Amino acid sequence: GNSWDSFSDKMLSRSKADIVLAQETKIISSAKAKAAQRTARRFGWNPTLSLAHPTSAHQGSGGGAILARTGIGITPISCNCIHNELHHRLQLTWVAGICTVGVPILNVYLKDSEGLSPTNMHLLEQAAVCLKSIKGPWIAGGDWNMEPQMLEAAGWLNMVGGVVHAPTQPTCHGHVYDFFVVHKAISPAVVAPQRLE
Repeated sequence: GNSWDSFSDKMLSRSKADIVLAQETKIISSAKAKAAQRTARRFGWNPTLSLAHPTSAHQGSGGGAILARTGIGITPISCNCIHNELHHRLQLTWVAGICTVGVPILNVYLKDSEGLSPTNMHLLEQAAVCLKSIKGPWIAGGDWNMEPQMLEAAGWLNMVGGVVHAPTQPTCHGHVYDFFVVHKAISPAVVAPQRLE
């Protein structure tokens, strides 16, 4: 989805996943965030949300959601290494149910049609600082708005000690922009990503 409404309409009631990452929720107010949390709980999800950056009185840019099935522990992580002005594009949450002690998950939403622009490089630098501050394995997933090869060519994967797990089928307009980067310690546990329609 490209908003909370389309995401909740098309995914929340239908997904069989245990954990879901959503980008571009466009929720700009605490009141709408609380309404979104109620909707998610009604469908059996525990959500953490990051507000979008307000662009007008009724519109926002970015915003994210990480949701876990009811019964799976989930809590936002307060991370000083992510600047406040980037919380609408980078969201960090701890989720139980993966490994013995749970795993931090970073939700990533890079700028569209910019590739390795200064803005996206800044976002990647902040994401790297955040991931390097975590003791133990992590998962980063999202809408990277670039192919995995571009992320690898930038040296970012080596910097964070991550391995790309991407579907073989396109995820956006003939490109693979939506994928996961998993800490190398738990990468062998990944069976295979796949696109669902």
